[in-house]
Amino acid sequence: MNRTQDDICLICQAKKADKTGSHLLPAALIEPCIGGRNKEESYVLDFDTASIDTYFGRSNQNNNEHGYITDHKQHHYSYDFLFCSECEKRLGTLESNILPGLNDLRENSRSYVSNLNSNNLEYWTLLNCDPKAFNIFWYTIVFRFHLFIEINKQFKMLSSYELNYLRDSIHAFLYDNALPIPSEGRDFFRFNIASKRELKTDDNGQIYFEERKERPIQLFVCQYILYWYTRDVNNSITEMFSEVFNSIPNNPVLFIFPDDIWNSLMEIILSNGDSYLAKIGQELNELNGKPVSENIKEFKELIRSLKNDSAMHNPIQSAKDILIEKYTK
Repeated sequence: MNRTQDDICLICQAKKADKTGSHLLPAALIEPCIGGRNKEESYVLDFDTASIDTYFGRSNQNNNEHGYITDHKQHHYSYDFLFCSECEKRLGTLESNILPGLNDLRENSRSYVSNLNSNNLEYWTLLNCDPKAFNIFWYTIVFRFHLFIEINKQFKMLSSYELNYLRDSIHAFLYDNALPIPSEGRDFFRFNIASKRELKTDDNGQIYFEERKERPIQLFVCQYILYWYTRDVNNSITEMFSEVFNSIPNNPVLFIFPDDIWNSLMEIILSNGDSYLAKIGQELNELNGKPVSENIKEFKELIRSLKNDSAMHNPIQSAKDILIEKYTK
């Protein structure tokens, strides 16, 4: 997707897309994963060419250490000429209305009510979030995540109908605080957000999406997991949430996964996420000289074999340790 300043804004589809440096995912949302402004560290892996595209912010220690010049290099989560300045400004206003309250939930127990669904899974009903704004905020995440995947992976996560629905809904809210569809149709799209009760300093998570058409779509956005589906989807994942979901005009809800569920999901991400695999592949390449793609393949195969060992509590770390020891001899 090559865009220029002569292209039309992807939200309003009226003004020229003159804004540079638009974040495909809000900076405050992905900071735990890639670092703060000018300290970013991110990777995009290309299995076909066995190459890694690395981005280090100007103040990142690795940037200084290796002498990389990234001032004019493309930020993995920031792109030019996607939106117009006005739509970008309104997106920023929406983010500033939602993210502070979302990030401060654990510090303010009066901002939510804890409940259990029929599967005894805890969820918080959020008291200080406007339902419409909360929903549209996550609509923008899905919409922009689609753009991110299409740009980096050439994979269309959403159908044209879904993409147009999201665009129309986002635009209508940003400009009119309205929705372009009848109220009886507003629960066609449903989603759930999940996190964990206590986030520690090393609970950074990953930015990750698995290329598949099955629903719900699972988007891993650092310290949150977003499940996106439609009301006609009924499977083991949607049944887990037991008819508790986000949809206008319902009060916003956030599911709180137990540590064992959260940790198992993070293990899956670590064994598949671009950033982690890229680091492992490159580290082994420096030891054995093999292509990055071969090292990643060996690493993942070893993880699968170690998972069959019931005594192995952390197969991912164990696989890394085994291969490093193997190639340092």
